[in-house]
Amino acid sequence: MVATVCTEQGLKIPVFDAAYTDAKGRNVGKFFNNPEILRHSILQAMFQPEELKTLMIVKLDKSNPDPSQLRASIHDPEDGIKRRMIFQSGNSYYFGDETLAKKIGDLFVTEKDTACRYGSLLVSTCMSGVSECDNLRVKIVDFTDPQYAKYRTGDCHGAISSELIKSIGGEKNRASQFRFAWLRSWNTDNTESTPQVSFLAKGTLRPDDNLLDSLADSEGNTPQLILDRSSIKGINKKQLKELIPCGDYELPKAILGNRKNSQIGITQTSWQSTGVWFDEEAQRQDLVPAAKAEAQRLAALQRDPMKLRQAMIEDYDKREAYLARLNERKLKEQQDKLSTTIDDEIISNSDESTEDNKRERQEIQMLKSDKFGLMIGSPEFTNMAERWLASKWRNLATRGALSMTSAMALPCEDLPQGTVCANHLEEGECVQGRFPILNKDGLRIYQNVHAKNLENIPEETPG
Repeated sequence: MVATVCTEQGLKIPVFDAAYTDAKGRNVGKFFNNPEILRHSILQAMFQPEELKTLMIVKLDKSNPDPSQLRASIHDPEDGIKRRMIFQSGNSYYFGDETLAKKIGDLFVTEKDTACRYGSLLVSTCMSGVSECDNLRVKIVDFTDPQYAKYRTGDCHGAISSELIKSIGGEKNRASQFRFAWLRSWNTDNTESTPQVSFLAKGTLRPDDNLLDSLADSEGNTPQLILDRSSIKGINKKQLKELIPCGDYELPKAILGNRKNSQIGITQTSWQSTGVWFDEEAQRQDLVPAAKAEAQRLAALQRDPMKLRQAMIEDYDKREAYLARLNERKLKEQQDKLSTTIDDEIISNSDESTEDNKRERQEIQMLKSDKFGLMIGSPEFTNMAERWLASKWRNLATRGALSMTSAMALPCEDLPQGTVCANHLEEGECVQGRFPILNKDGLRIYQNVHAKNLENIPEETPG
């Protein structure tokens, strides 16, 4: 029987390749030998294992997706269970039986197609922590309404108590990216203090005990979470105000996940984001020289095995040093996401990547022990070098050689328009933007100021 299994590792979900064709060219599809493992998802926390047994993933050909391959008759596992599509995340289409489809579909009841736009929130990896919150006190506000200005929320940005954020692996002085789920079926006592519709939410949260403590009621109860209504997803925007009015709520149960804690890192652009949106002269001036220099470096290493061996060791040591700095800052949970913050290829949170990391560590130790380069020319070194070079060339081809510092940006009403406060960067004019870069408006010029506790902020200059 094809079935999803809940384990300590995560959800093990059967995967069906709908694009597979047999030797006769017939599109018959087939199940992968190994399931896909979803780790630390709010989906697993929302349901009992028995409720998720019928869940399965269907994948299409990325280069030429054919919607007709999503027909249930093609990927029917012949277990007598009728399944239909419930939601989508990237190239993964999640199917389940009618009962599960109704339960998850309740999150998208006002606008069915949002299950394709926001289904990924259900399966996001919340590596820092996922928690089931009982009797959660939530205040919902709207940053676009001046009467809620004192709550200092913003677009998909809210506040959280230090105690609650600690329960999901956060820190009291560090913002976090979150995922949130509420199902109206959890209101078993039919109380009026809960939202009347199910919803998902995403965005950033800052710990702010001072603000929350100032909102205590006559009995001393304070909100544990201030959620801006812009964070709520899956509900038709025209109906959002009516279905979820601003106010105080107490949820008998809710699921809160910490996608990641804020940190300063390094990330790379990609040719897709820079090459599409910027003219040839800008690319020639700012992007090509760095990419050309890196290509020349890799070509030279290919011709000199001794230097290649040394480069492989230095590259590994660089990442180990980065990990050590993360540990010093008590951000050990970010180790699994190291590849997204340094100039190396992306590694997924999977059993395969764990084995790859273990193998790489052993291989580097072998290279370090081989002080005279006796391994050079051996099949072992050849395989190691080929994998390392292939990774670097692939990374250069897809992402280029331009890297930049990255951090989690939060809205701040104390900063005038066109000004940012990034103390790790030099003061003065700087170019900043979101990632990935979706269009030319994704990069803007700002004035960076250094301000302790956002004091002595310069007045906004006319422009």
